[in-house]
Amino acid sequence: MAMEVFLISGSPFVWRVLLALEIKRAAYTTRLLERSKNEHKTPDYLALNPRGKVPTLKDGDFILSESLAILAYLDRKIPEPPLFGRTPAETGRIWQAISEWTSYVEPAGARKLTCLSTSVPGVYAKVTSWNSTSPRTGGSGARSRSSSSSVDMRRSSWMRSSPANASVICVPMDAI
Repeated sequence: MAMEVFLISGSPFVWRVLLALEIKRAAYTTRLLERSKNEHKTPDYLALNPRGKVPTLKDGDFILSESLAILAYLDRKIPEPPLFGRTPAETGRIWQAISEWTSYVEPAGARKLTCLSTSVPGVYAKVTSWNSTSPRTGGSGARSRSSSSSVDMRRSSWMRSSPANASVICVPMDAI
């Protein structure tokens, strides 16, 4: 039986989950909810996810929300390839990068991106823009780029701490 992902088009949190499902080569179907019709606030959907947010994963009778929790679930359910490293050191560094991003970069006012670290080689997504006004994000003063790549992202301290064989996929959160 295929897993089911409830989504609203454009949500980077959904993209994170869909990317992980593709990397894992998992069988899944999607259920598109229309934000304009408030389908994420219907009683049926709120029974699955009381917060009325996306994504929500349904795997048989098991229901889970919150994208990072879903990624952790998928990583345990389908161990290969691992999303969060093969060794304890890789796992620690990946979670350190995620924690540093959510604790220091996002609150500092950087343009929000959703990032997924994975040890699958060759997975790459270009960041379409990256704005920074805080030294915490690796910038000095106001900086704005119309196009940044993974090379630019590796310059920041939180990326230098990730394992050498890990790729980081960053997707702009403009759509939500």
